[in-house]
Amino acid sequence: MKISNLARTGILTVFSIGILYLGINYLKGKNVFSNLVEYKVSYPRVDGLVRSSAVIIKGFKVGQVSDIEFAKDGSGQLIVNFTIPKDIKLPKNTVAQIISTDLLGTRTIELILAPDHHQYYKAGDTLPSNIEKNLKEQVGMQILPLKNKAEQLMGSLDSAMTVITYIFNKKTRENLRESFQHINSTILNIETTSNDLKELVGTEKYTLAHIINNVDSISSNLRRNSKNLNHITHNLTTFSDSLADLKLQTTISKTAHTLDQVSLILAKINSQDGSIGLLINNPTLYNNLINTNNSLDILLRDIKANPHRYVHFSAFDLGKKVYLSPNSSSKNNVIFKILLISNKTAIVNPTLYFGNVKTEEIKIHNVYFYYTGETKIYSEAIKLKEKMSERFPGAKIVAFKKGKMVALDRALKH
Repeated sequence: MKISNLARTGILTVFSIGILYLGINYLKGKNVFSNLVEYKVSYPRVDGLVRSSAVIIKGFKVGQVSDIEFAKDGSGQLIVNFTIPKDIKLPKNTVAQIISTDLLGTRTIELILAPDHHQYYKAGDTLPSNIEKNLKEQVGMQILPLKNKAEQLMGSLDSAMTVITYIFNKKTRENLRESFQHINSTILNIETTSNDLKELVGTEKYTLAHIINNVDSISSNLRRNSKNLNHITHNLTTFSDSLADLKLQTTISKTAHTLDQVSLILAKINSQDGSIGLLINNPTLYNNLINTNNSLDILLRDIKANPHRYVHFSAFDLGKKVYLSPNSSSKNNVIFKILLISNKTAIVNPTLYFGNVKTEEIKIHNVYFYYTGETKIYSEAIKLKEKMSERFPGAKIVAFKKGKMVALDRALKH
């Protein structure tokens, strides 16, 4: 039997339509010849779930999403259709939950099987739905307690700053400023009467308890040497006109006044009036106390060992002493330099420590002295010393003659 061309065309058309139908369903993820059943789930949102997304049970892929569409009742719900093999039975109350399978946000439906295995869903039934919280929501839940704690901490810090501001009031700051002025004035007086002493100032920091012990030691030394000091003062008053220049009794009185000021400061610390934090952390006060202690200790020891340096006896007046005016230059080959700091160990990187200040290092008796400047005019030395005192509070003028250090008062004598 011969088949006509028209019949052939019809058969070919039907076959092509069938192939097209199968191909379209295959591209949609549907297999017409597969043994699959379809279920439905209603979600308020799908959060990135797409067609062909996996359907898993306990982490094992058993199916995929076949279609996603809006509900026809106008409620705004999304109806998700998914297929799984017929041999997989879904007990009643099985929940279809949308979850994330990786950090990139890939969404999957996980079937959480109910424990009841007596009743099962039929093909086309709608399963209960649930949506797992996304990464942003989970991170927000973890960070929320930290946020609350941070807010509480900021409130505590604000209260602490309010208390500190109340404690360090204007009156307390004025008291500290006056105390610093008295101590600076005392140190200048001590330096004037002990210019020819070799001061050894260490840069090590000691605790406050050690400073108090040093102050007690100074008081004990003064009590033990009170007779010697009175005897020296009597001899100077009787036999030497240099007592008016030395003024040892005045120095002792000022030293006692300094100790009274230190006692007042310690009393304020013990009274807990709120200024102890500033007192401990102020490097200027610490350096001034250390300089005072070392200077007094060296002064007392040197007076006891070498009284002739301070007491001059003369039966004949060989002529009056002439002093240089501040603007005069030394005619006795005397050079004035500024001593910035001294230390028991050499400074490894003077450029880093002193900055752009040009310094000269001199080692004397295992102690390193650092000087700057060089002039024969005393007034220029004073100006340089005042400028250096802004960065180095302990800076002082030192005189050299023929390369050797000499006492400043002797260098000013013609």
